[in-house]
Amino acid sequence: MLRLVTLRLYERRLDVAAPLIALPAGVELGMADRATVRGAAEIQWHPEVEQRLRDGQQCAVARRGQDVIAYCWLASKPVWVGEIEHAVVPGPDEVYLYDAFTLPEWRGQKLFSALLAFLIDLAHRQDRKRALIFVDARNRPSRRAIERVGFELAQTVSRMELAGLSRVWFGGLSPGSTAPVNLIKDRRR
Repeated sequence: MLRLVTLRLYERRLDVAAPLIALPAGVELGMADRATVRGAAEIQWHPEVEQRLRDGQQCAVARRGQDVIAYCWLASKPVWVGEIEHAVVPGPDEVYLYDAFTLPEWRGQKLFSALLAFLIDLAHRQDRKRALIFVDARNRPSRRAIERVGFELAQTVSRMELAGLSRVWFGGLSPGSTAPVNLIKDRRR
């Protein structure tokens, strides 16, 4: 069976403030902690959530009351991207945003953009200079949400798998991209 996935890698300089994104009534943004992830029964947390928190990764959440309705992760250390079988290795002044999720009934209300803007501001306060994020090339709503907060296409990465063999290829850097992104094949980083 043939499997082909193409991801778009977006980047954003953090020297420009993120736009304000209006939230639905009763929704607030904040940071997750261990109590948050244990108490959110409706959210589909990644099985490695506890390890991510121990590793110093941060997770922004959108809440309505006590209920987590959306989230997005921020990492400053390498993160494995299974779709392309490479790890993103943020530089010392970079962050990588990933693994976002919004409950289906809350989609289309700009929560993803609001979480990204929240994390952009957090990374700026941490003296980071650039944020990176991948999105499936076919996911138009997520691409629009990412572009809404000022991310620009930096590169594409595709992976094809056929009969157990796979090949990864990288599109060239987009004009205006600030620097190449460090992607490595070693999962242990």
